[in-house]
Amino acid sequence: MIGEQTIKAIGEAATAVLLDNMSELDRAYAAAKEGSFHIAIGVKIRLCADGNRIEVSVGFVTSWVKVSTIRIVNEEQTSFLQNEESG
Repeated sequence: MIGEQTIKAIGEAATAVLLDNMSELDRAYAAAKEGSFHIAIGVKIRLCADGNRIEVSVGFVTSWVKVSTIRIVNEEQTSFLQNEESG
């Protein structure tokens, strides 16, 4: 059952995780280039022998990385080097 105690425990756990990571959050927020800073808070609840097991996770990006690569392949064209090696 999810009741008031479970909801309060989720809020307390989320607050604790955020406070534990406050300096990293502040640095990432200051470096945010998009004008907004996204913090994802996830909650998993699983029934266990003692009641509800609550796992709270916090995710945020500390730096922006974008990597890209492009390949163009035409299977109908043979490579000039391939022709040279076999000839």
